[in-house]
Amino acid sequence: MTNLVKDRTLVDTLTWKEIGSISVIFFLISYIIYFLNKIFNFFPWYAESIVLFIVFLFIVISNSRTKKYCSRIIANVQLKNLNHYLTVFKSFFLLFLYLLFLNALIISFHLEPDVKVELLEPKTNSFISYVLGTVFLSPIWEEFLFRGMIYSKLTEVFSKKSSILLSATLFMCIHPISLINSPYIFLVGIVTSYTYSKTNNILVPIFIHSINNFLTIFLAF
Repeated sequence: MTNLVKDRTLVDTLTWKEIGSISVIFFLISYIIYFLNKIFNFFPWYAESIVLFIVFLFIVISNSRTKKYCSRIIANVQLKNLNHYLTVFKSFFLLFLYLLFLNALIISFHLEPDVKVELLEPKTNSFISYVLGTVFLSPIWEEFLFRGMIYSKLTEVFSKKSSILLSATLFMCIHPISLINSPYIFLVGIVTSYTYSKTNNILVPIFIHSINNFLTIFLAF
């Protein structure tokens, strides 16, 4: 265990009020930015994920307790545990099979995939920005919020199974709801919550989430 984990100044847990405040403030600011951007076009749609990451980072570093709590999560990161990498691989394989199944459904029933039309013919700058935000930055803030904060807090009240299902449901609800998209997002939420509960290593769900987002973009072409 690192010295950082032993640091008594770190925050072991956040209160429901703190987590609720972080979530409400984050999504409120995000939606305000989204609607203002619709009117004034401050930035292109493919930069949305980058903006959301910046908003979440600002909220975390602006509050001392939240910053210390996230520091504790980071302190538990393990880079040399091979079992954790194996967990990432097995989870990726499971999600890949399910993605192939969904892709087969889309083709067989001529359904509309949940992907922005602009992605089909991306320009270099837009594609790089979209991949940076979707593959690298979004998984960071989403996993810190939904696994590091919300799931961990739920386990103080509910069983691990119930906490996994509840956090996965909340995770699904922040994404566009659709027949194709929602069941898959729910599965991603279950897998990432389960692996975090087993490893206590935030990098594991982040890696799974990142690979999943990359795979989703790849299959969109």
